[in-house]
Amino acid sequence: MATTAGDIIDGAIQKLLVFDLGRSDIGNDDPEMIAFLNRTIQSWYLDASRAVMRADDRNDFFETETEKTLAGAPASVAITAFCWMPRIENASGDRVHITTKSDIRLGRGELPPAVFIQGVTMTSAGRTGDPVVDDVLTLCYTAVPGTMTTRAHFVGATAIADAATTKWPPHVGDEPLMLSLAYYLALKSGDVPGDELQRLQADRDLAFAKFVSFVRGVH
Repeated sequence: MATTAGDIIDGAIQKLLVFDLGRSDIGNDDPEMIAFLNRTIQSWYLDASRAVMRADDRNDFFETETEKTLAGAPASVAITAFCWMPRIENASGDRVHITTKSDIRLGRGELPPAVFIQGVTMTSAGRTGDPVVDDVLTLCYTAVPGTMTTRAHFVGATAIADAATTKWPPHVGDEPLMLSLAYYLALKSGDVPGDELQRLQADRDLAFAKFVSFVRGVH
């Protein structure tokens, strides 16, 4: 089953019951805990989606693929908000480079075929050999997760109320997320002994390392 914000919150509080924090005000502030989860998840997706060694070298569990057709003048198309610059190919399977508008203006942009991206709009660089109107480009990217606002919303989902829109891996993702929230609450409470804080931090770091290894080890 897909993981909800409530699943993570309940798991984190369970880890803190030994300190009685699960019954405190700080352990019952859903908006604060959900806000922390949103910040953490988006940061982790960014880590997962960034290039490994080269700009086109991405091993990303959360990656998705879509086709976009250029239209208008200049040739452009709206794209989904992404965590890291996407990998782009044309219909021939050739890589389409990502450049900047200022580099194109200065004559030092990436060689064709190339596009530039501003906000959520992708536009052809406009030179000979660059994509033109009606060209279909394939984008591989990691979408920005939706912002959860209730316990019922799904972790990592692009449509937060729809479990079908998340690729979150509960078997390696739930534990580090629970521990991260537990550590945050323990720090904020000021009531947890230093050695226990260090243990929580060590457990969180180990679980997170396993998560990163999994989501970036996909080929």
